[in-house]
Amino acid sequence: MQLTDHIEQLKQTPRKRFWLGPAQQRALAFLDDPARGPHRALLAPRRAGKTALVAEWLSHRDATTIVLLGTAATADNPAVFLHGFLSSVGLGESGTTEVERRNLLSVFIQHQLGRGRRVVLIVDDAEQLHTNLKLELERLLGLSDLPRFETLLIGQAELGPKLLEMKPGIHIHGMPALRPDFACSYLRSRLDLDSQPNQLPFTPVAAQALARQAGGSMERLDQLALQALERALADNTTKVGVRLVQEVLENEHREKQPERPMAGQLLLSRDGELIREIPLTERVLLGRSEHNDVELRDPAISRHHAMLVGTPAGHYVVDLNSANGIAINSHSCRHGALTDGDVIGIGPYRIKVILRAATATGDPLPGNQSLADTGIMLAAKPSPDLRRVK
Repeated sequence: MQLTDHIEQLKQTPRKRFWLGPAQQRALAFLDDPARGPHRALLAPRRAGKTALVAEWLSHRDATTIVLLGTAATADNPAVFLHGFLSSVGLGESGTTEVERRNLLSVFIQHQLGRGRRVVLIVDDAEQLHTNLKLELERLLGLSDLPRFETLLIGQAELGPKLLEMKPGIHIHGMPALRPDFACSYLRSRLDLDSQPNQLPFTPVAAQALARQAGGSMERLDQLALQALERALADNTTKVGVRLVQEVLENEHREKQPERPMAGQLLLSRDGELIREIPLTERVLLGRSEHNDVELRDPAISRHHAMLVGTPAGHYVVDLNSANGIAINSHSCRHGALTDGDVIGIGPYRIKVILRAATATGDPLPGNQSLADTGIMLAAKPSPDLRRVK
């Protein structure tokens, strides 16, 4: 195969087939083991391929799947939680109250079982499950008396302690992220070279270097491997070695550097201990979800809690209709202009604002309608000033 063929192979989305390394094979064996009981949990680091592995597992099973995504798991309202399940099977518009939705979900499950179907109820990103929903989840687990009914919770390590407190018992399996010493095996599978192992266009050391940079993420390793192959093609080289990998990583680092000087920085601390320094850019999204610019892990913090916005007149912070709000210099507020040295309080975290220069030339806060436009995600019930962000 030519480098161009390998490049096209890496560009394929989704993957032609799922790579089954030793850790993935053990996880599949756990999911297939009837001795583990009807309730199981799969724990793995972020972006370790756990969701893709579950999809591979389900592809070989004849089952009705009910899936709750992590966005619904963070709700503190059981009716919203149940609506997430019902939406996955096309019944999201049915039932309005908590009791109606609970009964409807139970009837749907029993109807599928009555037709001889196996039902698998899945909660993804389950580590984000709101504490108010523990009883609701236990009700669903209580359906285990029904034959051919299973539940599977997927999440990160933080899910483990929560599961130990739940009844009935849930069998837990931990799956590690992709290890660098399996990088060659993964890339051979990804490039469809299992039958031609000597044709892998990466040296073992280069493949491991890419895997270490990927931090255990298969998706990230795909991206880095693709960049390395494209660089090799441009250099008219047929093999990716350590030198070329180093060039790719250095080039990526340069591209991530800001094009203009930072307006300042944010000093993130908790319990008086500095955690990290963050560049202050035109938009900094803060919250509990990993999809924020700054992830703040604490149950008191909403998925998308607040946002810092830069304007020609200065910077301001706006609360995204969070559950517990924000404070500036210990004063609760919904939004406010920022000056050098201000301290923003979000749950147990403190964020000190360091501005490089006095850039404000007036009030940086826009009108209420403009503030409404800062929401990054539509919601069912926007407040007068801000869009609700979940």
